[in-house]
Amino acid sequence: MARMQRFTILALAMLVPTLVGAQARSAAAVQRALELAQSGHCPQALPALKTAFAGHLSSKLRLQVGLQALTCAMALNRDDEALPILIPLQKEYPHAPEVLYLATHVYSDLSTLASRALIFYAPGSYQVHELDAESLEVQGEWQKAEGEYRTVLQMDPGLIGIHYRIGRLLLSEPPSSDPAEQQKRLQAAAAEFEAELTIDPRNAGAEFVLGQLARQSGNWQKAVTHFAHAAALNPTFTPALVAEGEARVHVRDYAAALKPLQAAERQQPGNPTPHFLLAQVYQHDGNASAAGAEFKLYQQTRQAAQKAKDQLQKTLTQGAASPAQR
Repeated sequence: MARMQRFTILALAMLVPTLVGAQARSAAAVQRALELAQSGHCPQALPALKTAFAGHLSSKLRLQVGLQALTCAMALNRDDEALPILIPLQKEYPHAPEVLYLATHVYSDLSTLASRALIFYAPGSYQVHELDAESLEVQGEWQKAEGEYRTVLQMDPGLIGIHYRIGRLLLSEPPSSDPAEQQKRLQAAAAEFEAELTIDPRNAGAEFVLGQLARQSGNWQKAVTHFAHAAALNPTFTPALVAEGEARVHVRDYAAALKPLQAAERQQPGNPTPHFLLAQVYQHDGNASAAGAEFKLYQQTRQAAQKAKDQLQKTLTQGAASPAQR
């Protein structure tokens, strides 16, 4: 037994230099790959970087290797190799500015490549017109965007989502100075959302916007109906729950307002509005204790929201300031 133990110890002692040497060679290979990538030799560096990234590295070195591998993959237009690197990086380093920066460029480049392929292989498809409409909408070319969406509907009248987008587009345009013209536009938008619901009755977004339009016109009972439909279609749609509760409070249907407001409070405990509305409901029911507790929560959450808003504004202001001003 003692002889066997001595043999094992001797064998391990002989292996140590080998293991150390292998680790040193591996570290040198990683460093060499990084140097190649940094000097612009991506074709030679990328295979070694991918191998290293798939292995065991320290957190700091893994981030460095992953970023260089991702940069090389995109430089070589190998988008199929970029995503298997980017996705683990986003998961492991979700707040790292370097990862977020590169992710922005990777997804932008992938979007550009895909849109070019779409135009090349299917230039007459409705998807090309839809893509053009989205681009025009971002640029504020409202009428041109609407024209493209109308072309899409001519090609496929039953396509889900297009009427909704036209309605949203009509509401996104700057308000008209002519009240009659503005009212006409709102009615046209409402008609688009109604048309969307005939195609897709489960579109909670269309129901919600119709509720907003009804509320703006003073038709609170109609607003209740649309908000309730939106919340029923999507029980996690917190704005719809809040809006339903608010509309029911407005029409003095306090008992029915309780359920959506309590659901909204559970989903967004930091939102001041459900607390404020629940305080009103409990006050009406004569539950002074619950009303007081909700009003206290309303004050706390409102102060926290204002503090967060002020901090964000301060951060944005500091970010926009020049180095000299700082």
